[in-house]
Formats: sequence, structure tokens, C-alpha cells
Amino acid sequence: MTATIFITNGDVEWNQTIAIYYLNKGYNIILHFRDTHRQIHFKEKIRNSNSENLCTMVNKKIDEMVIKENLEKLDDRFSNINVLIHGNEMFDEKIGFLERESSMALKIKKHLNDIFIFNKAITTKMVKQKKGNIIYPIIYDVLNQAGYQSSPILNNAKISLMKSLSRELTAFKININVMTFGYYDNDFDRAKKKEMKNILEIFSLKPQLLQLTNMIPAMDILVEPPVPIISGENIHIGAGIESHI
Repeated sequence: MTATIFITNGDVEWNQTIAIYYLNKGYNIILHFRDTHRQIHFKEKIRNSNSENLCTMVNKKIDEMVIKENLEKLDDRFSNINVLIHGNEMFDEKIGFLERESSMALKIKKHLNDIFIFNKAITTKMVKQKKGNIIYPIIYDVLNQAGYQSSPILNNAKISLMKSLSRELTAFKININVMTFGYYDNDFDRAKKKEMKNILEIFSLKPQLLQLTNMIPAMDILVEPPVPIISGENIHIGAGIESHI
């Protein structure tokens, strides 16, 4: 049976790119949106590809009972979820600090609450199946200082949550990991790319700036692990980046 991947934060382009990559590999994809217009735009964008393997959900507010009800309505192809990818929110902490700190704290709390709800709703199914993989793709903290959209606070909360859940859910053969993506080419023009390479030389000599589309295949090791247990890990993609937890 074809594996099914559930991806959250489908409104974010990076998560749409992940969905397209795995659609093209033949997986069934459930992509969760908050905004109906972005859902429609995405479906229009991929209408000539493997859209028959795509299922989309739209919920402006993340509610556990609503998510569970939506999951129960899925047809048999999508009913057994093998992989949950917590799509990156692309929350820019630098911008958040320009607002009131209390406002930023509430936004981070909301993101974490949504993650908790998706975990509850979907791991319930995985526990029954006694099989599953959960992945948190994040952008390396320090890159926030180089202009990338990243939140060190949210990242470290996700890593801590991943490690705690891993200790509980490995008993049910559910692997939980973080994949930290390093610097990448964020559609820079020639001058910006040269400037970024100079900034990023603190990590490696003549850093390679790959497109995110060329880095996403690294997630295959967590989507279909080559050994039964790879869990509780923060795996890094890129040269010279390190985990702080």
C-alpha cells in the first residue's frame, strides 16, 4: 500500500514544495491549509501533476475534534497516515521582537499549541498502527541573524518536544526527529548571492548555496528510515551548522 504523508502549514510555500516532491515520488499527500484561497491556488498550480494522490484540508482554527472528524472522512487511500511532517511556519523572530514581546510570545504559544493538537490527533492513529514517523523540519537558529526566516525560540521548543515525545512513542514504533536545514539560496539575485556567501563563510569556505528543492530529498532518511529506529535526533543538512540541544 502507498504510504501517506500528512503535512501541516500548507499555506507556506516551502511546505508546498515538500508536498510536491513527495507527490512526484508517488506518495499519498494530505496537505493542511488555514486559508481557502491558498488551497485553491496550490491545487491550480499542480493540476497537471500527480494531483490524484493529493488530499487537502482547510481549517482556519486548529481544533482536535475537527481534525479527527476530517481524518475519519478520508477514503481508504489516505486513512492510514505513515508520516506526519510539521511544516515550518517560517516565523521570523527578528520581526516578532519589533512588535510587543507579549504579542510574539502569544504567537509562539499558538504555534506550539497547534503542533500539540496535530500530534494528539495523528499519533492516536499511529499508535493503533504501531508504526509511524514524525518530522519537524526547521531552519538553523543562527541564520536568523543572516536574514533567513527562523525562530530560535520556536526551534528549540520543537527540539525539546521532539526529544520528550521520542522517549514516550518509540514503545509504539513511532520515530520522531528534527531535520535542521542550513543556509540555502532563497532565490537570491547574483549580487545578493555573492553578499550572502561572504556572510556565510563563518560556517565553511566558499559555502554552497543550494535551492531548498535540492535539500528536501534529505528528508527521505526520516520518511522511510533505512533501519527500524532513528528517533530523538536532530539531523543537520549543511556544512558547519551545529545543534545547541
